[in-house]
Amino acid sequence: MALYKLQGSLNIIFQLCITIGILIANVVNYLTPKIKGGYGWHVSLGGTAVLALFIVTSSFFLPNTPNSMLEKNEPEKGRAMLNCSLAPTSLCMLKQVSCAINTPWGLAQQDRVPY
Repeated sequence: MALYKLQGSLNIIFQLCITIGILIANVVNYLTPKIKGGYGWHVSLGGTAVLALFIVTSSFFLPNTPNSMLEKNEPEKGRAMLNCSLAPTSLCMLKQVSCAINTPWGLAQQDRVPY
């Protein structure tokens, strides 16, 4: 989990990396049809497969989060990760409340100010 002060910066860096990735993909897709012999799509597809394999492999090394610990029914570990005063029962209660919401957009569209 990122520090509170760094979360906005990390989000912007993530968006920048996505945008740069889209730019690189467009440049590669623009240049690969110019390869003689019609093998351009092999290069484009191979590059995509290598990156996808990297993402899948690296996903096995991601750390657990408090939410993932709640999904695994280990609230004590989730509380230890948060390092706060919330009791594990409070975390479980929050999880149950969030799972009980079937239509989040319906709740957002309700008129909260009585006229």
